[in-house]
Amino acid sequence: MAEIDGDVSVVDAGAGWWPEAVSAGEITYPPGGTYGPRTQVDYQLVALHSGWLSLDLDGATYRFDAGTVFLLRPGHREHFRFAADAPTRHTWVAARVPSLPEDVFGALGPAPPGIALSAELEQLIRVAVRLRPYGGGRGGDLASTVARAALLYFRREAGLGRRVRGRPPHEAVLRARVFVRQHVAEPLTLTDIARAAAVSGEHLCRLFRAERGTTPMAFLWAERTQEGMRLLAATGLAVKEIVDRCGFRTTFHFARRIREATGLSPTAYRAAHWHPGYTGDGG
Repeated sequence: MAEIDGDVSVVDAGAGWWPEAVSAGEITYPPGGTYGPRTQVDYQLVALHSGWLSLDLDGATYRFDAGTVFLLRPGHREHFRFAADAPTRHTWVAARVPSLPEDVFGALGPAPPGIALSAELEQLIRVAVRLRPYGGGRGGDLASTVARAALLYFRREAGLGRRVRGRPPHEAVLRARVFVRQHVAEPLTLTDIARAAAVSGEHLCRLFRAERGTTPMAFLWAERTQEGMRLLAATGLAVKEIVDRCGFRTTFHFARRIREATGLSPTAYRAAHWHPGYTGDGG
């Protein structure tokens, strides 16, 4: 079986299954809005872009903040309550899969697993939204392909392809990842990240090494580099503006990180990957 960065390849996991029906959309709920209750019939990814929501799932309550994506699974009773102090905007993609192989999500516990929303997974969900798929479409149609890819990419980013006994990521690591992605332009320290994760810096470092093979600060600089690459490829912003938006100290430091990651200068990377159709912004 092929592997990517130590994870089971998203191509190989649960090979052979396809959604019978797919739906996707984007919606903004006003302050204090609610939805449900309902019984979930699909595998649904919900990506929060602003605000927050409280989810009552089979009588237990979970909170998700902007910058996270979480997975809902069939057969559970759900009731959503949205932020009282601000609008809550989210995108979603849902796939109806009557018989999903056990090795895809079978090891998960009762809680809806949530992770920090990466630019790559956000883009997959937005592609699904733009396709506006509804209803049938078994097998290899484009909507089914994108929905399947989003679910498997979530599986990979949640670490479900490599974790022993299907143990979900530690909540402190998830909080740290969300905080970093929401504050990537700010001059963060390990103390700042650990405070947001509600653990000590030393403990957070141990958790990151155990789960991700890296440190919180290395994760921060990797996220800054990825965001810089995205902005180079998807916007016409000047390099200096990108440097500021991504939290780099100097243009030289940014160029060094981009070259280490890609083998190219920022200018050469932009020329090779220019794709202005996607910015990652909402709407």
